[in-house]
Amino acid sequence: MIINSLIRQGSKILKKQNIDSHQIDAELLLSKAIRKDRVFLLTNDEYKISQKETSDYLNFILRRVNRSYKKIFLLIEKIDRLSLEQKRQLTIPLIKELI
Repeated sequence: MIINSLIRQGSKILKKQNIDSHQIDAELLLSKAIRKDRVFLLTNDEYKISQKETSDYLNFILRRVNRSYKKIFLLIEKIDRLSLEQKRQLTIPLIKELI
């Protein structure tokens, strides 16, 4: 995936979780996942991100959602069920379908 796509999708996931700072949070979390500063993200929006970095980013996004155990458990359960039903890898587009 590319930077601008991941930021857009991550921001959308966070926004649906009622996180007011969804855009900046998505940028900062991706910056952490790929070990580059935010300026790099904003100036290289077509840069391709590896599968491992995408996975790390996804983990950061999941940690950022509401941290109540019940909500986290239910979200993970839904993601897991959808992944198994569709026989697909766990990816941001898959989570986007769910949320």
